[in-house]
Amino acid sequence: MSRCQDFGAGLARRGRRDGPAGLPEHACAIKVAPPRSLAFRPLRHIISILLQNEAGALARVANMFAARGYNIDSLSVAPTHDATVSRLTLVTRGSEQVINQIVQQTRKLIDVVEIEDLAARDHLECELVMLKVEARNGSAREVVDCVRRHRAQILDESESTRTVQLAGTGIEIDAFVAELARIAKVLELVRSGVAALSRGHQVLALPA
Repeated sequence: MSRCQDFGAGLARRGRRDGPAGLPEHACAIKVAPPRSLAFRPLRHIISILLQNEAGALARVANMFAARGYNIDSLSVAPTHDATVSRLTLVTRGSEQVINQIVQQTRKLIDVVEIEDLAARDHLECELVMLKVEARNGSAREVVDCVRRHRAQILDESESTRTVQLAGTGIEIDAFVAELARIAKVLELVRSGVAALSRGHQVLALPA
């Protein structure tokens, strides 16, 4: 229970115990908000978009989410096998109803060729992280051991640093970064953002 809820419940109990000699009646009229329904809990969405390679196209898509007050947790974009089209993968959180509305509005943008929420179906996702950590004395050996446990790679070594990378799910990357940060000081960190594809025969492709 949050501190706010404890405070509200405490006032109500005190008012009942003290009666007229206690707090004024209006001071006990604080209502504790009921728990939010699980239906309103924000869900994670992976929005995959095929986008024409036009100036300003990325900004127009991002603005569709910003206009509704939704943060973008990660965003990656790169050309596809078709040089005229890029694939954008965007991760956000929100109610299914509102995200569906944003997806339908985004579909109407002139630069958008196709769009889909991959979180609504079976999919594969991956992310890349690169870190540069301080590695001095005994910590250098511990960094190597940590890299091996997580099946990561050492990309570069210097007298006092190691640069490492790991490709995996967000959960795997979070665990790797947390463990490595306990061993050595993190000097730099960069994450690619999520890349995702549907499982099986389903594809996000240009309309026939």
